[in-house]
Amino acid sequence: MMGLMRRMSQRAFDARARSIIALAMALLTMLVAPHRALAGTIRDDRDPQLYLNLGADPRYASVGKFDLTKWEPGFSASGTVVGSDWVLTAAHVMDGATSGQFTVGGQTYNVSKWVTHPKWDGELRRGYDLALVKLDRDVAGVAPASLYTGRKEFGALATFVGFGRTGTGLTGDTTFDALKRAGQNTIDGSIGKEQWPLNATFHSKLPKNARTFLVDFDNPHNATDNQVGDGAPVDLEYLISLGDSGGGAFVDFGKGPLLAGVHSFAEVPDGADDSDYGDVIGDVRVSAHAKWIRGVLKKDEKAEAAALRAALHDARGHGRELSPELMGPGAASATAVPEPSATLLLLLPVAATLRRQRRAHGPSKPPR
Repeated sequence: MMGLMRRMSQRAFDARARSIIALAMALLTMLVAPHRALAGTIRDDRDPQLYLNLGADPRYASVGKFDLTKWEPGFSASGTVVGSDWVLTAAHVMDGATSGQFTVGGQTYNVSKWVTHPKWDGELRRGYDLALVKLDRDVAGVAPASLYTGRKEFGALATFVGFGRTGTGLTGDTTFDALKRAGQNTIDGSIGKEQWPLNATFHSKLPKNARTFLVDFDNPHNATDNQVGDGAPVDLEYLISLGDSGGGAFVDFGKGPLLAGVHSFAEVPDGADDSDYGDVIGDVRVSAHAKWIRGVLKKDEKAEAAALRAALHDARGHGRELSPELMGPGAASATAVPEPSATLLLLLPVAATLRRQRRAHGPSKPPR
């Protein structure tokens, strides 16, 4: 009996030890890994309304909000419309999602499907944190964002747009109101090679082959509270926070805003994941992935065109009428006209078929 009790006690001790080790490893991972990007924190010496006004600027109307069901409902993130019914966001936003909606331009759309970058493996610093999300119908009244495909982001003033937590550089993010905000920051450089278990280093340069770029939250009261690039803040200095993941960073070289980055991760030198002064965030560089983005959209267009041709062939082969939307302008009169009930029975299935994841001397986290 005593032997049995000793064995049971040893098993309980072993189980408790394993739990403690697992918890310690989880905490260590939180301290050294990049955090998923987190709407944004603002300068404490600026009127908060200025950031809301910039977020409402029609030039950034293509940025909308995701409401997703993952392990539980209520997961919010951001994304940018890049096609008639396609939204570009961060891959970690969609990881584990089972359903969701996207709201933009005052209308809400259901998530139909999504495609993550083929090289996405959960490692945020590698720069493949991208996903394209297809909606259940075309977005109405909102023009898709144009992609930036050049290599001149370094030193450029960028506008960062998204939804989520907010606060100031002094307090860090303190409030979640799901309002759309935008602020600006100078693209300061790139992230160095990660060296486990230390954090990655920051470089005030942006190599042409870099897949991410960095900005930090410069402190207007302390120029030494700076991690990369120039320590002087811009007028509406800003850093994304919880709820901004997947949102867009825009650059304008004189011909209007172009989508240059997708909010991906944060680096936190002070160990506090709150987007306060001195924190750093990383965006996936759109120019490094424009070919993949356009390829996914093009493949979808071809698939829809093929489905349309098949529907036209089937309808014509059976002497049925197609709607002008399916046939194109002026083509409806070229087909036979069945009785109205037969036309409706044909159009309903055809229409249903055709219109169906932060810092140089501290831990880093992905935006969320």
